[in-house]
Amino acid sequence: VGITEQATNLLDALSIYPNPAHGSATVQLSLPQSVAGALELTLVAMDGRVVQRERLAGNGAHVLDLSQLGAGVYYAHIAQGGKWLTGGKLVVE
Repeated sequence: VGITEQATNLLDALSIYPNPAHGSATVQLSLPQSVAGALELTLVAMDGRVVQRERLAGNGAHVLDLSQLGAGVYYAHIAQGGKWLTGGKLVVE
């Protein structure tokens, strides 16, 4: 996914709910103030395919439309400028 650097102390900065999700899910970000600017959320299927990309403005709640995704397990990655910040698992039913 083009990630060249990784931050390892931000694993608790992301929550996704409801999980499992049906049609949509909310991504809640609580990143430190030192992380400012546009973020990119990438959803990756279990087979490694990038299935969705979203631009996020920053901290707070962001609703994701999952209606185009099939049932399965996906990994959500939050990055900024090639630096992986945090991620988590999302189950779509």
